[in-house]
Amino acid sequence: MKPKWLIEDFDERNSYTALAAEVVRQGMECEVVTYVPFQSGSYNKFADDDCVVVQASLQLARQLVQQKPWIPNAWLTLSNYECSTYYAHLGKYLFNDFYAMMPVSEVKRNFSRLLQQFGKHDSVFVRPSSGFKTFTGQLFSSSNFEKDWSWVVEFSEPHNLAVVTTPKDILAEWRFVVTANDVITGCQYRKDSKHDCQTCYPNEAFELAKLVAATWQPDRVFVVDICQGADKQLYLLEIGSFSCAGLYVCDMTKIVEAVSRIAVEEYLDTKEPMSQMIVSKAS
Repeated sequence: MKPKWLIEDFDERNSYTALAAEVVRQGMECEVVTYVPFQSGSYNKFADDDCVVVQASLQLARQLVQQKPWIPNAWLTLSNYECSTYYAHLGKYLFNDFYAMMPVSEVKRNFSRLLQQFGKHDSVFVRPSSGFKTFTGQLFSSSNFEKDWSWVVEFSEPHNLAVVTTPKDILAEWRFVVTANDVITGCQYRKDSKHDCQTCYPNEAFELAKLVAATWQPDRVFVVDICQGADKQLYLLEIGSFSCAGLYVCDMTKIVEAVSRIAVEEYLDTKEPMSQMIVSKAS
C-alpha cells in the first residue's frame, strides 16, 4: 500500500511544490490545500481511515490532528518540542547551552538581573519554550524592552515558559530530516544571517545530527537544525516537527520514500492489532 499526502501551500520558499511533485512522481495521491487562519476549513478528500501524511503549518497541522483520525496524520507531539522537554535530553549539544527558563510574566520582573547574567551589548535573547512558537525569538534590549515585550505579552499566557540566554552570532544553519532515527537528507538554509539554500552541508554537521537523533527522538519523523557559531564550532540549534518544517532544497526523493515507508508501518502497526481484536471478539 501507499500513503496519501496532504500538503499546505504555506510558503513556496519551503519547497512545498517540489515535495508535492515528488509525491505524485512516486505514484501517490496528493492534495495541496490553502489554510485560512481562524476558519475550520474542509479537508475531506481523504477518508477517515486512510493512511495520510500531513505536511503543513503548525496551525493547520494541529487542527488536522484534532479533527482527523488519519494515521499517521502529522507527527506533532507538541510537548516533545518544548525546550523544557528536549533540553533535558540534548542540553550538551545545544548552541544556547547556558540559559534561564521562567514564566513570561517573570521575565519582565527580572529583566535587569537577566541583563546582568546573560546580557551582551545591553541585550538578551529570548525565545518561547513552546514548540508552537507563541512568539518569535529575538533580542531584547533595555532601551526598547517595554515596546518589544508588549508583543510577547499579547501572544502569550503569563505562565508560558520563556528561554533567556546570551546573544550569539550564527555563521550558517543546516536542516536535517530524521526518519526512524536515521538522518536521510539535509541542506543549508541560512548563511551569514541571510536565507541561502544550498544542497551541500559539512560532514561534521551531518554527524552531529546523527548523534542528536541517536540520543533522543520527539517523534518517529522530525527535523534537526545544526548551526555554526562564531567560534566555528557546530551545535544543535533546535529540533522541530517534520510535519511543520520547511524542507528547502533537501532531497525530496529520499524524503518521500523514507517518510512514506514510516507512515505505512505506523498505519499497519495500528490497524492490524485492531483487526485481530475484532476477529478475537467475533470468535
